[in-house]
Amino acid sequence: MKKFFINLNAKRLMVSASLIAVFSLPASASETWYAYHAQVEAYPTGAGQVYISTEFGVPESERQYSERQTKEIVSKDGTLFVYPKANEGWQCIGVTTDELNENEEWVYVDSLSNIVYPDQEYITVSMPNGIYTKIIDPVTGEEQDADSATTATLMPLDPNNSFKTIFTHVAVDEFDDQNALGSTAISKLANYIGDKVTLTATPNDERCHFVKWTLDGKDVSTEASIDVDVTGIATYLAHFTADSAEVLHFAEEGEYKVWYSPDTRISIPSNVNYFVLYADSVQKEGDEIVAKPSPYRYSVDPGFPTILYGKGDAQIVKTPAIPYGFGDNLFAYSGADGVKIDTLDVEKKYYTFDTNAVVFNQVSGTIAPNTVYVGIPDSVFTNASKEVPATIPLKNLSSIAAGIAAPVAKPVAIRKGIYTIDGRRVNAMEQKGIYIYDGKKVLYRKDK
Repeated sequence: MKKFFINLNAKRLMVSASLIAVFSLPASASETWYAYHAQVEAYPTGAGQVYISTEFGVPESERQYSERQTKEIVSKDGTLFVYPKANEGWQCIGVTTDELNENEEWVYVDSLSNIVYPDQEYITVSMPNGIYTKIIDPVTGEEQDADSATTATLMPLDPNNSFKTIFTHVAVDEFDDQNALGSTAISKLANYIGDKVTLTATPNDERCHFVKWTLDGKDVSTEASIDVDVTGIATYLAHFTADSAEVLHFAEEGEYKVWYSPDTRISIPSNVNYFVLYADSVQKEGDEIVAKPSPYRYSVDPGFPTILYGKGDAQIVKTPAIPYGFGDNLFAYSGADGVKIDTLDVEKKYYTFDTNAVVFNQVSGTIAPNTVYVGIPDSVFTNASKEVPATIPLKNLSSIAAGIAAPVAKPVAIRKGIYTIDGRRVNAMEQKGIYIYDGKKVLYRKDK
């Protein structure tokens, strides 16, 4: 993009004498304002339409679809939301990011950079190319980031970010969130009826093994690479297993288990959630104190004590990993020798979880060995004007159960990289909280 930006800069630098430099660098989430000119096209032509916005959750009635849209954006994070609308006989699988060739022309890249999540109407896209500028304060002489209005004057006349929203017939995915075990690929993303495409399943490493391809719940082949004729909409699912895989048995109607591993990360399928409990998750409801932990999916990291809730048998995969801090999560682990409460924080009350009664029971004296427990700050009870209860029920069960289904062939594609919980791509985990890392939710604690 060198030629394009040289021409642009020569024009825009005349706006203010205080402008000292204009940069066209890959943008990341920060306090710096960037100018983006994005174009998004439905691909191939005639397969669907798109609507683009800087907001997620735009009502259907407010979207104005077309085969190609452009948008000029001044933003700090470069996040764009693409709303796809497939024509009859097509399905949308995600977005690709175009590249510039030697003639400064945008060219299609046959590789997904962002995907469609089953429970979302939009695709979150991170624009890689943004323009920003620095100014010199006329009083102090210090270099500063330009404000949004100044950055807007740098807006490219032509798009500096280009994407294709991919519509297709045949697609591939890993069965039931098994991306921890392997990956899938198809020889032609945007395929037509009458095409022949090659599907490839690749185990992630030597401990993982491909099992079979299925379509609509029926076995297709045990070969990792197969050719199929495109005759209509179809999503082929690759099934994997691993030497380190094991099955956790949950009651079909739903069951709780406590979990802790000091040095192993586990991937969990779609019929299992794990929980994070914060101080503000313990609150007054009516006349009682209740706990409303937040449910998450995908994987549980080492050194992370938690509660699992599942329905039916669940295959988990264990991977050696190094533990790290987990911020303000209240769950803790008592260790092989247990722990005496008088050695813990005196400004907390301590509880263990009863998986049958689904309540937290207060404990005194010593917490038993190999036990997951929580320390709830006294301020929670003081602020609620309540006495410390002997039991705290786990509530919000309806929303927890709604996030769980029996094991089914539910395709979930994975977007690589680090994202905030609202879908914004970042270069690194900088602030403590929940992030999505290569499709998995993780809890990060910033070192102090």
